[in-house]
Amino acid sequence: MENRISNQLKKLYERVVDLENLVDLKDEEIGRKNQIIEDIKTELHAKMRSTDWLNGDISKLNAGNFRLLAENRELHSQVDRLLEELRLQGERLETIARRNYSTRS
Repeated sequence: MENRISNQLKKLYERVVDLENLVDLKDEEIGRKNQIIEDIKTELHAKMRSTDWLNGDISKLNAGNFRLLAENRELHSQVDRLLEELRLQGERLETIARRNYSTRS
């Protein structure tokens, strides 16, 4: 009977050792997965910072574009005014040329 109890205790001990080994393996697996999660978090944070920098650069570019658009509109207005001025001067020159032509004739 003692032998049977001893064998049962031995089997129970072996089962406990197997379970402890399994727990150790699972702990290692959990540790690896946690490290992967931490690596992903680190990468995401880096990408978020990079995205923030890019957003800042984009904002600066947009501001520059709006400034250039405003300058471009102003230049178009100046060109329109100059064209109108040239048209009026052309009309004046045409009138003067007609007068000079009619005076000579």
